[in-house]
Amino acid sequence: MDNKKGFTLIELLAVIVILAIVTVIGATTILPYIQNAGKDAFTDEANYVIDAASNAVSLIQINSITNNYTSITNGYCFTLKNLVDLGLWNKDANVVSATAASNKYSGTVRVTKASSGNGYVYQLSMTDGKKYLATKATTGSISITESTSATVACS
Repeated sequence: MDNKKGFTLIELLAVIVILAIVTVIGATTILPYIQNAGKDAFTDEANYVIDAASNAVSLIQINSITNNYTSITNGYCFTLKNLVDLGLWNKDANVVSATAASNKYSGTVRVTKASSGNGYVYQLSMTDGKKYLATKATTGSISITESTSATVACS
């Protein structure tokens, strides 16, 4: 018999099984980090929107802008599209929609005077059209939930 070099079928199957196990362990370990990164990025976007709304209120107070918002009792209401159109939220207009749409940011920011008379209260309802909804009312941090429907109305 000739001396043939190579791997046996058993050796190849063992290597494939080991690679499969390593892949499963790696995927289950890394997947939560990927999901949290998406949620954190969405939270950052929500904070940028609130900053943009704050800047819009400042511009309204000095009469620098007179449109692209809805005036409500004791405050203002902005759609995300309004903030992009005003140039206050740096987002491509193609990824922002005035109404809820698939794969597009949509929502509203309602800004009302604080009951103490100092400052404003920001209520944000925003979705990325895929998975997350950001809400923030009065003070505190932004709450991120898995949803696609905006709930803050401009009324």
